[in-house]
Amino acid sequence: MNPVNSYNVYLLDANVFIEAHRRYYAMDLTPGFWDALIHFVREGRVRSIDRVRDELATGDALENWTKPISSELFLPSVTNGTVSRYSEMIDWVQSSTTFNEAAKNEFAQVADGWLAAHASTIGAALVTHENRSPTSRKKGPFA
Repeated sequence: MNPVNSYNVYLLDANVFIEAHRRYYAMDLTPGFWDALIHFVREGRVRSIDRVRDELATGDALENWTKPISSELFLPSVTNGTVSRYSEMIDWVQSSTTFNEAAKNEFAQVADGWLAAHASTIGAALVTHENRSPTSRKKGPFA
């Protein structure tokens, strides 16, 4: 079985929305892409978290696009299971000698850790444009 097909929910990182909006699928040129996302949000197949919503709050067309579907699209990041998983992840990051202190602090402040913890908790596929960079000491394991 293809592992991608086993997921019922896809949890999207902020950079997926941003890259699509700015580079690949301009809203005025490819409204079908954005309509399809809304369709899958309403089916419950595409989600994100409130911390991603906060990262998208820049006052542009992308933020405006999210407003009518915000309650369906953005799940609360703080749940019992997510907090527990996030705590485990932060403990691992903080104990790692691979990353510098600035990278550790940044990871603790941005949505990425919460998004990964939430995906792990609900069994969702995490969709991001981040790339694994194990030798990066600046940004953490996904820079």
